[in-house]
Amino acid sequence: MVQVSVAIMNIPIDKRAVIIPALNEAASISSVVMQARKYGSVFVINDGSTDDTANIAKAAGATIVNHANPKGYDGALSSGFDAAQKAGFLAAISIDADGQLPIEMLPEFFDKIEQGYDMVVGERTHLPRISEWIFSQVLKCTGSSVRDPFCGLKAYRLSYHAELGHFDSYKSIGTELMIYVLRRRAKVLTVPISVVPRDGTSRMGPRLRTEFLLLKAMVRGLFRLWFSPLAT
Repeated sequence: MVQVSVAIMNIPIDKRAVIIPALNEAASISSVVMQARKYGSVFVINDGSTDDTANIAKAAGATIVNHANPKGYDGALSSGFDAAQKAGFLAAISIDADGQLPIEMLPEFFDKIEQGYDMVVGERTHLPRISEWIFSQVLKCTGSSVRDPFCGLKAYRLSYHAELGHFDSYKSIGTELMIYVLRRRAKVLTVPISVVPRDGTSRMGPRLRTEFLLLKAMVRGLFRLWFSPLAT
């Protein structure tokens, strides 16, 4: 079954969720939350932080979802999307807690969902890892408009999350719901974005380990895109 998109004429700000996974981001989380609050209700998923991330985010105005122990990037996003879905939000944007991604572009992403797009994906000017470039090129060959599948800035119509029933089930590095939307032949838009260099080490760990995890997520995602049956 191919889902036909119907434009939502208006998504009020209290039906827009901004989902921020965070692990030991005390230095940046207050600024990120305070900026994001201008554009929607902020959910910070405190993924077992050992610093003051949760208290700082709460003081800045976020709703906190706490993990007693780290569940990883996908586990944190899954908790955030579940919380937004249960609270009745209509659209959600994922964004990182480190301040690298352009928070000022959140209104544009939400506006595109209002205009009838089912998913809006940020596209960085530079892909920092070989695995990201490979995934980009493979998607290009399939005819997809998505060129930066691992970008942390994505907006979704939450009806797709409800259909799939979860955000992630196989450590997809934030791509399983994206793959599902692509498989539904939904209306997808990519938007160029600029990125501020991260201050400190990557949250994903050493480079070789990260490349392996991204390639593993890519293979699983592409299998689902091409071969996995889609329930009707």
